[in-house]
Amino acid sequence: MTTTTTEQRLVDLAHEHLGIDPSPEANSNLAETGVSSIDLVAFLKVVSKEFNVTSLNVGDCDGVETLRDLAALVDSHKG
Repeated sequence: MTTTTTEQRLVDLAHEHLGIDPSPEANSNLAETGVSSIDLVAFLKVVSKEFNVTSLNVGDCDGVETLRDLAALVDSHKG
């Protein structure tokens, strides 16, 4: 599967802000990376700012397991 621009940027952001090393894949399960839920909430704020998606909130992330899932959510909230 081809990685979208949003997915690639999320991979880069996850590496930078969550300290996932080596850089995660778009289909990496976030829970399995060892990132805490508190870190994920903070990461969501970074993502919202990066993509200028202010309507995105924690409740929207139910069922989001991978960066690919998050990319689809971000893309669906873009104007």
